[in-house]
Amino acid sequence: MRKGIATPITLVVLMVVFTSLLAATGYMALGALRGGASERATYQAFTLAESALEALPLLVRCGRDLPTDYTLGPGLEASYRYPDGQTAVPPGGGTVRVQAVAQSGGTRARVERTFSVSCGFTGAIPAALTSRPRIEVRGDAQVIGQDFGSATGLLEVTTTSLFLNLLVPPSGSFTLGVQDATLIPLGSYVQIPTGGAPKTYRVEGKDGNTLTLSPLFTPGPTDLVLPGAQVHLVQFGVKSYGPPDTLFLNDARGLIPGQTIRVNGLEGTLREVDLATGRVAVEWRGPPPTAIPGGSSTWRGITTSRATRS
Repeated sequence: MRKGIATPITLVVLMVVFTSLLAATGYMALGALRGGASERATYQAFTLAESALEALPLLVRCGRDLPTDYTLGPGLEASYRYPDGQTAVPPGGGTVRVQAVAQSGGTRARVERTFSVSCGFTGAIPAALTSRPRIEVRGDAQVIGQDFGSATGLLEVTTTSLFLNLLVPPSGSFTLGVQDATLIPLGSYVQIPTGGAPKTYRVEGKDGNTLTLSPLFTPGPTDLVLPGAQVHLVQFGVKSYGPPDTLFLNDARGLIPGQTIRVNGLEGTLREVDLATGRVAVEWRGPPPTAIPGGSSTWRGITTSRATRS
């Protein structure tokens, strides 16, 4: 009787042990699968966030709004966040701290990086250049030179894209569509024929090829902007003047101490140039002016140089 009872009991115990082992093994395998899936999702999220950061320099344009979204493909999307509250790149460049946030399989990854943005400056190269071998210009690019004695400090960069005449509002800013706003930085000055005469505006905003402009004059009932009107960029536009020798420009990059400049018909030599603030000190050739209108162009004399192949 005892042997008959012992055998079933032994079998039951072995069954319980084997069942426990199978359950433990299955639980461990399921945990490993879940862990592997979670790791893959985390890795994919981080990879997508890093891809978004790598693509950011190609999406950033000086003076334009910073990008908010990035798409690598269907279902592969990330968003940009700017902890410092920036919404646009300063026209003169600077630093941008950005976080790229991506999700994959319910897992979120956030990667942060600080970029240094250098926007360069719009206009002619800072030297009258004789090149050996020659420089070949293709497409719609142009090389334009102007004589310092007769130059206006204005560059024709685009035309208006209006279908009807636009009446400049009597107060406040307004929007104006142009054919191509690429060469017009935020914070710069433009000159547009208005009411039959050239008038100056400050660029307060950009959205694609639409400019937000503030007139530097008091608009009247005859101040109309016509379709196809030329839009000239004011080079090194004057923001303010502090007599007797201080100018604040919208962008001073490209100017160097010792360079000859002409502002509002007056010539002088640059004594100091502060690229960060746009402040320049001028030693005038004659009595210093008492006032210089805002939006005036600053034209520079350029030293000749020669480039040859070594």
